[in-house]
Amino acid sequence: MTKRPRRVLRTMYASRRARPTSLADGPGFLYVFIDNGNKWKVGMSKNFARRRAEWNRECPCPNRVWMRPVAVKRRRRAEALAHILLELACFDRPYDYCPHCRKTHREVFIFNGNQANVWNSIVVGWIAISTNIIH
Repeated sequence: MTKRPRRVLRTMYASRRARPTSLADGPGFLYVFIDNGNKWKVGMSKNFARRRAEWNRECPCPNRVWMRPVAVKRRRRAEALAHILLELACFDRPYDYCPHCRKTHREVFIFNGNQANVWNSIVVGWIAISTNIIH
């Protein structure tokens, strides 16, 4: 999959933002890791430590860098909005075959540039402000 057109993503964002919050949604974390220097994976979990251990066991990448988790009030909504915002900002959004676990990962975003700059300006900064869902 490649990036969708900006107007499609903006429409998706507005639509998703306008939806009422699901009763099944609740607090948790957005987690982020970077594989091989530029492939950013963003997901959500109620229990970050458990989810990180699952990823490290099921898809062991020797070049993986975990970023600190971001606490959110509504984890499912936060993840859905974050994926749209990241797709707007990223260089590409591939469906990548992973040689470590032999699966195709979704929700992967390619960013070029310094990891700290991407993390502060896009992942934490933009998502936290734009989605207004951080604890």
